[in-house]
Amino acid sequence: MSDITLRPGHERDAPAIAAILNHYIAHTTTTFFTEPVTVEDRHAWITRRLPEHTLWVADLQGQAIGWAALSDHKARGGYQHTVENSIYLHPAHVRRGLGRRLLQLVIDDARRAGFHVLMAGACAESAASIALHERAGYERVGHFREVGRKFDRWLDVIYMQKFLQTP
Repeated sequence: MSDITLRPGHERDAPAIAAILNHYIAHTTTTFFTEPVTVEDRHAWITRRLPEHTLWVADLQGQAIGWAALSDHKARGGYQHTVENSIYLHPAHVRRGLGRRLLQLVIDDARRAGFHVLMAGACAESAASIALHERAGYERVGHFREVGRKFDRWLDVIYMQKFLQTP
């Protein structure tokens, strides 16, 4: 773990970020993307991020092995005080505390940026993701049944939230 550093994400991380996400697209219900993303897509995703929508990567010897990001929860103006986090780790680097460390960075960033609520959504089958968020103080606020479909199966989504400012 000591050889892994956490740093802001850069355009040069697009290939690794795409590869990590594509693993989860092809093999899991962690994401409801059904088609692989391209490096160009991830490059554009990185370059058009707003300053308050931070991107962090876990770096092992110059290679991104995981990432966490903040994004709009919804694009409408009434949601401007709410953001959503995403977090993905290379499958060879799970269960080492990296997810917890990356998640804490985006929580701290969201708090510093003055956001009121941080949201997270996870497929109900993603027990590790749900547990990670609950350990970080998120609470379950919604269970949407059969709203996703992947691998010829209907899938449920659990929504969680964490208050960052005094309600």
